[in-house]
Amino acid sequence: MLPESLVCLLGATLAVAQARQELQLNQVASFSTLRLSSRPSFSIPQQNQLSVSIALCSTSNSIPRFFLTNASNSDLLADPGPTTADTFQIPLQSGQGSYTGVFPNGGILAVDIEGVNEAVFFDIGVSIGDGMFLQVISICIA
Repeated sequence: MLPESLVCLLGATLAVAQARQELQLNQVASFSTLRLSSRPSFSIPQQNQLSVSIALCSTSNSIPRFFLTNASNSDLLADPGPTTADTFQIPLQSGQGSYTGVFPNGGILAVDIEGVNEAVFFDIGVSIGDGMFLQVISICIA
């Protein structure tokens, strides 16, 4: 029989693994803050050079913040946030933002929806190089 602490740790690891959806290369994924868990995060695949693009598709008084790490996409790695080491916040200007960098071990994109009390729709695109940003924006506008 396994010790109770080990069982709890395994359960927590499985919960994180189930909560992270993998973002697909060269595709745009659409989300709503009302349909996400309270601490949503997404797994980014391994790649030498990737661009992660964000576009808000609705206006709101409160908007989510997007935190990214390229340290790893391991299920054991904590979600990136404002106080996490090796974390970059993707700044949004006019509802759009992007980050281009290397992801040799994959990465994690976390969405901070704390304080967002209404539906905010947004698109995320992950692409090799930097060609997805305009596509993400045009899909959001359509």
